Amino acid sequence: MSTTNEHTELLERIDAYVKGNLTANDEQALWEELALYPEWIETLETELGVYHILTRAKESEQRKAPAPVRRIPSFAWPLSTAAIVLLVLGIQLFRVPTPTELNEFIVERIEPSQMEVSQAVRSEGAPASTADSLLNAGFEAALAGNYEKAEQAYQQVIELQEEASTVSRAHLNTGIIRYNEGAFAEASTLFEQTAAQAEEGSMIAEKAYWYWGNSLVNLGKLEEGRAVVYQAYQMDGLFRDDAFLLILKLNVELGNSDVDDQFRPAVPQGN
Repeated sequence: MSTTNEHTELLERIDAYVKGNLTANDEQALWEELALYPEWIETLETELGVYHILTRAKESEQRKAPAPVRRIPSFAWPLSTAAIVLLVLGIQLFRVPTPTELNEFIVERIEPSQMEVSQAVRSEGAPASTADSLLNAGFEAALAGNYEKAEQAYQQVIELQEEASTVSRAHLNTGIIRYNEGAFAEASTLFEQTAAQAEEGSMIAEKAYWYWGNSLVNLGKLEEGRAVVYQAYQMDGLFRDDAFLLILKLNVELGNSDVDDQFRPAVPQGN
């Protein structure tokens, strides 16, 4: 590419490809051109990753919109017969002669794809703020494995303090980096801050509770971890099944065998 116009034209075609607006012939022509300029392959991969996550998040919110998140009342969890049987069988499963280990139920590593990007959906032409741009820059750096650069971008977002939702995304993303580094105490604090800032019932809040709970369990704070994981379980979303199994395992580790006490913990007030 020798001119700014050529760069712009290629970027526009990449954007059209990501959004599914190219014909088969146009796609073939794009791939032939990218073969001559391999440095643009990374740009295409980044755009595909960001657009996929934005689209998936938008679709998820649309699916959730018609009905409120189902919640289980604290201290009054009405268990059906089937649920009680499942709980009992689950407890027995963890007490077989070759018992499972607690670490088998904890998140070992959080994939960068779980990080949050800008709320501005590009296809709608929404203008990006400085914080939006920094969030996406951080995401791109994380995908490339440059976590130091990603963390610097997220720290700038936090310092800007533009919107609570944007700051919560930066806290979540930084928490994911810390978690993967094994800095579970710092990750726990960051996820707790995310949960406090995120919109109630949102995917960001669910991620925050799930990863916060896992951080606490990694720190050996099983009772507190169970309480926080319960919050993720209550949201009846992406992590419900994993949260259910982790709660069962934690009940065994904590010696809780009373079905009535299975899902009654309260969220701890700080660490």
